[in-house]
Amino acid sequence: MKILETERLYLREFRLSDTQRMSEIHLEEETMRYIGKGGIRNAEQTKRGIEYFIKNQHENGFSLWALIEKENDTLIGHCGLEYLLDRSDIELCYLLSKDYWGKGYATEISKATLEYGFKNLMLKRIVAMTYPENLPSVNVLKKIGLKPKGEKEFFGIRFLFFSCLDRDLE
Repeated sequence: MKILETERLYLREFRLSDTQRMSEIHLEEETMRYIGKGGIRNAEQTKRGIEYFIKNQHENGFSLWALIEKENDTLIGHCGLEYLLDRSDIELCYLLSKDYWGKGYATEISKATLEYGFKNLMLKRIVAMTYPENLPSVNVLKKIGLKPKGEKEFFGIRFLFFSCLDRDLE
């Protein structure tokens, strides 16, 4: 099921049949460098992740969703919303295969996901985190309206912390 659509992309719920393609993306060292603890993931880890996303969608009404490039109907990564590990906030997350970097896709889909969270899910606040050295991601978060709010630590790693309130986008 499609969640949302932009000019060049759309998000849909994950399916187990996405495991092979997402496994290919999860083996890209550059792509995975700034995701979670960093580092590639094997096919079993990818499958468990997709199962988790499917479960979250059913339980919460949101999750990370399969990111599809419309032109070729190709799975190129994920984007969506999920609770932080401590459940203190809902985080905007995205990941794109390195072959799709530099096209403005991260900004396009993240902005649409942020708006979806506020308008469709009626969220009051959405946060995002990124490694300080991941400057392209820092720029995306600023472009879509998230404001730097300091740092937070997860997995023993220091992340830059951003947030946006629903009224900030009005």
